Amino acid sequence: MPKKKKSLRVLQDLVLIKIDDEYKSDSNLIYLPRNNSTTLQGTIVSIGPGTINKRYVFIPTSLKVGDRVLIECFSGAHIKIHNEKHIIVREQEILAILLDKPEDPS
Repeated sequence: MPKKKKSLRVLQDLVLIKIDDEYKSDSNLIYLPRNNSTTLQGTIVSIGPGTINKRYVFIPTSLKVGDRVLIECFSGAHIKIHNEKHIIVREQEILAILLDKPEDPS
C-alpha cells in the first residue's frame, strides 16, 4: 500500500509559515541576518478563514498564501513538515508583510 502524503489545514485566524533557511539581501528589503536576530522571515503556506470577535462578527484574514512575512522567533508553534521548518502563529502575531517594491507614500 503506497504511503499517503499528509497535509495540514490551519483553523480560525491561524497562519502556517514556511521559515526561510537564510535571509536574502535585496535592494528593496532590509537585510536581517538569522544570527543574533529575534525575528524570522518566511512564506505563508496555509491560512485559516478568520475569526469571530466578541460581538459575533466574522473577521476574515487579511493575508494570502504566498505572502512573505516577518514574525518573532519566540512566538507560535514550531513544527517540521517534510523536514522543512514551519511555524504556526495567529495573524495578529505577524509583524509585517514584506513587499517586492516600496509602497507609494501618497
